[in-house]
Amino acid sequence: MPEFNDEIWKRSIHTLFRPMVDFHFPELHPLIDWSREPAFLEEELANLFDPKKEGKRFVDILAQVFLLDGTEKYILLHVEVQGYGSGEEETREFEERMFEYYYRVRDKWKVKDIAALAILTDGNEKYRPDRYKTSFFGTTLTYVFNVSKIIDYNDDDLANNFNPFATLMLAAKRALKVERSDDETKKLFKIALLRLGIAKGYTAKELEALFYFVDWVVAFSGAKARNEFVGEVRAMAKKEEITMPYVTSIEEVTREETRIETMRAIAFKMLKAGESDDKILMYAEISPEELGKLKKNLRQETC
Repeated sequence: MPEFNDEIWKRSIHTLFRPMVDFHFPELHPLIDWSREPAFLEEELANLFDPKKEGKRFVDILAQVFLLDGTEKYILLHVEVQGYGSGEEETREFEERMFEYYYRVRDKWKVKDIAALAILTDGNEKYRPDRYKTSFFGTTLTYVFNVSKIIDYNDDDLANNFNPFATLMLAAKRALKVERSDDETKKLFKIALLRLGIAKGYTAKELEALFYFVDWVVAFSGAKARNEFVGEVRAMAKKEEITMPYVTSIEEVTREETRIETMRAIAFKMLKAGESDDKILMYAEISPEELGKLKKNLRQETC
């Protein structure tokens, strides 16, 4: 699986919440009063569950919105970022979890109207939960929820869709294919997506959200490739006169990563040359722990 994690999806959905609603709930989108900022209630939502309970990793987002008629509604998003499997037990567990979120939100906020969506990021064709059902001696309950499975979308349809969240979904889908590729392929993949966003006329805020997502969803194996990627993004942003503060912060991180990588290479050469530990630690500016790892690597190389 690509490097999907909670914070990546949460930040991306928060930033692109309006286009996300337009993408997944096109009939609901025009009914919402967008002059009123949505209120995100993840902290309150988390308090409804036992923090010590272990399980699969999810991103849970609860947003309070107001319609044009002034009524209060809720949108519950559940992003599965780890992959459950295709067995009956795993599917049942996910479906029950979706229902548990629904009834707890309904009870906590005393609301009737909740639009729930599960975004499935895995590549398993067989894993398709979409409802929770239970029955006991004539008493039956069925809870059906919306499902968006990334691999179901057509690449061309997403690429031709001007909605920023469609491009993010395209990034997530293609990430499943390039996660094991070399750094050059990953760099081309990320640059192509950002160029697509620029061609679609996205705002600086939307482009930065897309940059943040693709920067983390497929990780480079070395600092050099990431540094080159950020440099190209910086050049693109300058050419298009787009300001993206996140790119500046990443540049500072990659410069430090490049310095550390260079120091490790120097230390390794000194180690192979037979220099003393004290001398290596002084000139290469690495930690004793890092030196120990380099010694282990050298022993493996010489075996």
